[in-house]
Amino acid sequence: MLNSVPEQPREHHLGSEESNLNDLRAVQVHDPLLRSFAGLTGRIVLFGGSFDPIHNGHLHFAKEIQREVGADALVFIPAKQNPMKDHTTGASGAERVEMIRRALIGQEGLYVSPIEVQRCNSAPSYTIDTVREVRERIDSEAELYFLIGADLIPNLHLWKDISEIFALTDALITVPRADESGNALLPRDIQNLNPSLLPDQLKKLSDNFVPIRGPSVSSTRIREKFANGGEIDGEVPRVVEDFIREEGLYQDK
Repeated sequence: MLNSVPEQPREHHLGSEESNLNDLRAVQVHDPLLRSFAGLTGRIVLFGGSFDPIHNGHLHFAKEIQREVGADALVFIPAKQNPMKDHTTGASGAERVEMIRRALIGQEGLYVSPIEVQRCNSAPSYTIDTVREVRERIDSEAELYFLIGADLIPNLHLWKDISEIFALTDALITVPRADESGNALLPRDIQNLNPSLLPDQLKKLSDNFVPIRGPSVSSTRIREKFANGGEIDGEVPRVVEDFIREEGLYQDK
């Protein structure tokens, strides 16, 4: 008797299947806002800076480093107040986090953390404070890398507790930023850049030198262009440019 029951058409399932597929795609969209480092594992690279604003040069370096070192997570960490810089940021910490978040949507493995801008004090952002906090929270087997430009090496001995930074990180990844004369720094140059660093520290820097070249983009020039009504010429992602214009950032008061 059951064989005489006609097979029911299946067309009515298509809508729900498409809906489920759309829901799955929505769930799979990469959320770049890293709310906590707790339990994070694998190879983690910290990329600190003002990011005022984040631009395509930052993104190029991040993607290249992610590929070169096989990073499971590369985390942008906007500084609350950089102790090595005199200028006050044009955008607030929350605004810079939001610009980075928007720029990283869909960029798998790239994240932004508000760990520094959310600190409840007015003190400058010291790298050691962040490295200690991250190392304490991530998985004990995780590898922790910190990304710096080679142009910072001459003053690296002035960083707060620099020896502990070397001790707590598995590698300080060095990228070939130009020196004050505009010359690209190379691995062989590192040994001569800072006689105040210990030999094993200099070796750690030169051993983890990643020869990346990228577009020459300046956050300072971008701020000036927004202030003066100049053309941005694709120097920042469109979503970042739209946010800056919507919020009226970097305008002369």
